Amino acid sequence: MKKHLLSLAFTGLLVPQMAVSDTIFGVYAGGGVWSTDVDGDFTFVGVGGNDEIDLSEDLDLEGESNTVLYVAVEHPLPFIPNIKLQRSEMTSDSTTTLTESIDFDDVTFPVNEVVNSTIDLSHTDATLYYELLDNWVSLDVGLTIRLFDGEIDISSESDPNLTDTLDIDAPIPMLYGKARVDLPFSGFSVAAEINTLKYVSDLTIKAAYESPYRFGVEAGYRTFSLSLDDIDDLDTSLDFDGVYMGLTLHI
Repeated sequence: MKKHLLSLAFTGLLVPQMAVSDTIFGVYAGGGVWSTDVDGDFTFVGVGGNDEIDLSEDLDLEGESNTVLYVAVEHPLPFIPNIKLQRSEMTSDSTTTLTESIDFDDVTFPVNEVVNSTIDLSHTDATLYYELLDNWVSLDVGLTIRLFDGEIDISSESDPNLTDTLDIDAPIPMLYGKARVDLPFSGFSVAAEINTLKYVSDLTIKAAYESPYRFGVEAGYRTFSLSLDDIDDLDTSLDFDGVYMGLTLHI
């Protein structure tokens, strides 16, 4: 009997300590595939180029599967924000025959030219945020710095002189928010996460399940919109959206 009482007492002490440890410090990591559809247009406003180029009609760009990886660290220090780092690949490639001529920078691509096109809006997010609520309903708010390191490239298959690349490497600050509702004692949750400012809107809505072993799965829908007005010599109205599926780990 004494052994059973000691065992119960030890368990009673251990479980609260584990719960407290998880509450005051945690690492959340995940990765998955985002299957995107692409839509929109862009205009290079530099010397010689002012034609609007449509991604689907002119360049025949379509959606592709891209990877997303993230890790977040949360801690108990009240005045120091938590941090989240996320890497999103966002690329689309195509080869098409132009049905009309297009101007990109100071290069004119004539009608019937076969061109290879790439649009790459891959980026890294660094987010600092605070937890305003942290129970079965959680609410995070903060600031994200998004650093693009992509490009828009158009090149002829037959003429090496017909090629041009525009680098996209502008950092953009955004407001960050995340709301999550946990279904008690089930491991299931639903969440909405947004980064937004004047030029960018990036929204993910997802459902997740975390097993007792801290591994989990998540699935949802992510929409990304970018509207730039003469930033890095580029006007854009671009949309990437599609289903996201991934795996998670909570330490």
